Amino acid sequence: MRGFLSSLESLVRRAGYLEVIEVGCGEGYLSCFLSGRGVKVRGYDVSEDIIAIARENARRARHDIKFFKKSIYDLDPATDSADLVVCCEVLEHLKDPERGLSKLSHICRGELILSVPREPIWRVLNVFRGKYLLDLGNTPGHINHWSKRGITELVSRYFKVVDVRSPFPWTMIRAKEKGAEESKAANVFVSGFKEHKTFVRYLVSTGSIYILTCICLLTFLVEFLGAGHKLAFAVVLATSFILNFFSLRNFVFAKKQNPVRKLFLRTLGTSLAFRFLEFAAFSAIDTLVVKAYVATAFMVQATSYLIKFFVYRRTFEG
Repeated sequence: MRGFLSSLESLVRRAGYLEVIEVGCGEGYLSCFLSGRGVKVRGYDVSEDIIAIARENARRARHDIKFFKKSIYDLDPATDSADLVVCCEVLEHLKDPERGLSKLSHICRGELILSVPREPIWRVLNVFRGKYLLDLGNTPGHINHWSKRGITELVSRYFKVVDVRSPFPWTMIRAKEKGAEESKAANVFVSGFKEHKTFVRYLVSTGSIYILTCICLLTFLVEFLGAGHKLAFAVVLATSFILNFFSLRNFVFAKKQNPVRKLFLRTLGTSLAFRFLEFAAFSAIDTLVVKAYVATAFMVQATSYLIKFFVYRRTFEG
């Protein structure tokens, strides 16, 4: 946490503004931290109970900070704007982070300082601590997950990013307000390539899994363990199903992640149907062409490759 506070203080000093609003102030710890460094602070949070705690914390620390109950989506440029906007550990909780960023861009008259947990490092650390293991280390309430590059690209749609830091295990960004035309152009550009980038991630991840299972695992099971072709291919299908699920959830459609158990149940029926058809096709072809079992397995899975992308996209982004 020391590195986090040091980076925040450094970026606030670089921004050079003495008036700050903190969106998603929580119990007011960062607001008090900034106030103690000579900055005039206003804090906003969606919970009345949390705001009450923030006011008490500020009172005890003898900081003159005004706190308001207001959602990020309800921020009004007429009354809630400031030269410097601080929004730390908020976007990962929002159902619509892009709408939240849009609101921040409307109230920001100068610069924005924003931070989110750096993924997948954040979840890996949770797993090492033995926390939230059933959700693969995902902290409760975190419904969005970004790498350093991912959050930088997202913020760039609404602000001009000027500094990116990595106080472990967070990503912290300092960005400047940009004109309406520049923001609109960025949105059009990013939207045009969004689908392309998702499909490329799908090709890379799923293609790698198919090569690993259809060639390496299938050959090992048949040639070294003496398993029958159909049994070996059934193991390949089961293995690729598990690997594909976590690849799609954590990499391909990472922006639309849901709790693992809920999403697993949503995809189970579709995945089983695909696997049944693939197994039936493999069995039929393998009966005719016994020696080419690896090529048969690869051909069967590759045939459903493109269809799966569009089906899974609806499931994971729906």
